[in-house]
Amino acid sequence: MWLCLDNARELVVMRVERAVLQVVLTLAVTLGLGCGADPPPSSPNKGDSDKPPRRDVPTIGGGTSDRDAGSSPDGRESPASADTTSRPYTTRPAPGIWRLSPDAGSWETFAEPDRPSRKAPQAEIVAAFDIEQSGYALVVTTERIHRLHLHPPEWEAGRSLSDVARVLDEADIRVAYSDATKSPNDEIIFVGLHNGSPRRWQGQYDIEKKKVGDIQAGETLRWSSRAPETLKLIAAWRDNANRHDWLSGGEPCDAVPEDGFGPYVGYLTAERIYFADATYCEGYFTATLLERAPWPTTDRPPIDQIGATFWHRGSLYVIAAN
Repeated sequence: MWLCLDNARELVVMRVERAVLQVVLTLAVTLGLGCGADPPPSSPNKGDSDKPPRRDVPTIGGGTSDRDAGSSPDGRESPASADTTSRPYTTRPAPGIWRLSPDAGSWETFAEPDRPSRKAPQAEIVAAFDIEQSGYALVVTTERIHRLHLHPPEWEAGRSLSDVARVLDEADIRVAYSDATKSPNDEIIFVGLHNGSPRRWQGQYDIEKKKVGDIQAGETLRWSSRAPETLKLIAAWRDNANRHDWLSGGEPCDAVPEDGFGPYVGYLTAERIYFADATYCEGYFTATLLERAPWPTTDRPPIDQIGATFWHRGSLYVIAAN
């Protein structure tokens, strides 16, 4: 009798234990806590850019965020809370800058990669142009436009491309340059791609208001047979005086101007440098291989680190990509 009761009690206990174990296993599978189970996927960062990098370049410093608040190239103040909720700040050093002066026999380091700064560009630099009268340049990244003071070098926090010019935010900007002869405001030109098609965008920079004016809708760009491919462009600049005398000879024009060539635009790719006359006949000179470029080879910036160039008061400036 006692033996039968003991057997019955053990049977009940075993059934209860099995039931409890079954419940535990079911919860474990539901929550993904089983042995070897992969954790649930994390949500992507809201602040991640949808634009891929223009090219693979060595990075200088670390970090990926380009979220800064403060003054902006269009003269307005960015709200202190702007773009700060999507992900934490990750700052990296300001990019290095090189300069080639008219009479210099070699390149000089204009600005060393600075200490980590939330005001310096954090995204990849794709273009730049100077505002000669004001002594600064505007530097375009894949996400923002920053102002770079040149005397001495100092960065201002940037503003979102969509706030400055939505048409640029929707484009793949490759290069930019400015023309200071269009008084009272500088004319600015952007060259890039829109839906895979080469385009050219034109606008003005209001010097008094320190503001990028309306950018016209991109017009289809029809390059000549001597021009570079838009997709291969790395940097560009406009020199209104041909100060280094890099343009010479009769091509591409029928004749050489009496006072020599003046304003031109330079385009840079990974293999070649292209010069285009800007006023006389607006033709392209024969492209020159980089190893035969007219500039000094001493201490020149590595081509795979160049993000943008701009011309300012007789000197050519090069900014590292990131």
